[in-house]
Amino acid sequence: MSGLRRRFTRAVRAVESRLTGLSIAEFSEWSRVLDDALAQLPELSSCTHDVYRTLAVPRGDVRKKFVLVTRGDTPAAVVALRSGRDCWEPVTTWIVPGIPFPHAGVAVRDILHAIALPLTVAWWRCSAPPPASRRIVAGPPEPTYRLPAAFDAEAHWRASSLWADIEKARRRCAAFRVVTDEPGANAWVIRNWGRAWNVAPPHVEDTLAAAELRTTLGTYHNLTVYDGDRRIAGATHLTDGGDLVGQAMYRDADYERASLGTFVIDRVFAWCVAQRFSGLDFGGSAAYKERWAPAGGQKYTVNVMPLSERVARRAGVSFTD
Repeated sequence: MSGLRRRFTRAVRAVESRLTGLSIAEFSEWSRVLDDALAQLPELSSCTHDVYRTLAVPRGDVRKKFVLVTRGDTPAAVVALRSGRDCWEPVTTWIVPGIPFPHAGVAVRDILHAIALPLTVAWWRCSAPPPASRRIVAGPPEPTYRLPAAFDAEAHWRASSLWADIEKARRRCAAFRVVTDEPGANAWVIRNWGRAWNVAPPHVEDTLAAAELRTTLGTYHNLTVYDGDRRIAGATHLTDGGDLVGQAMYRDADYERASLGTFVIDRVFAWCVAQRFSGLDFGGSAAYKERWAPAGGQKYTVNVMPLSERVARRAGVSFTD
């Protein structure tokens, strides 16, 4: 971006930010200023400040930048962003559930207005509906599926015609060995999951970095399946609000006839119950999950479209430059 365009971008965004009564300062690298501000904000319920800082580390060819939002001299939010194709997104997107950045004293809606950038924001496992305004528009809600630990799971599986598949998977996989919380398994599952589903490598590495740190905090778990000494399947999960929340799953294609996917989910739920979690959250985005669990929530993709974006694009300025 040329110097003239950069100054134009800053000027347009500054005007829009001032309309909210908030101020923003943008950083291309993490700094002591951001650390000091973060220390004044409460931790997210599902993401400690250390995990948040870990997600802020640049990885691969994806750019990251950081916005400090203040009201007067008081920090209101520290928002770490990574670049997308034509917009930005919080670094927590589809990695950490709940509110997407630490904040205090100011509504999320006002913070998104103040940032004045085109954004895509994931909204899942939040206690309130997504923020909304003429500039903040949520896509249609997508159901998510959750199996409470105290639920009669077998009755649901029989009603959804899944029970016969589970019994078959248990028979076919009876000789396999199941291991939980195995060192090194997070990387094996998450990287293989990323390759299998064509997940962008920087997103995979962000997911793994957060997983490894959360493992040391006791808030991330894995389950793997072995055929002798060969690791053939696995799944990783984070903890949030008493639930076990699914993140990544992978199975060796050579064992497709063994119904490994069904076996892994069955074993994860059994472990979830044994460890006294409140339930297993499957998330959404796949029809098979409805057979496993009843609807338990909703998730949204929220699009932020600042007024300044229209002006900037007419002038040929891209906010992700």
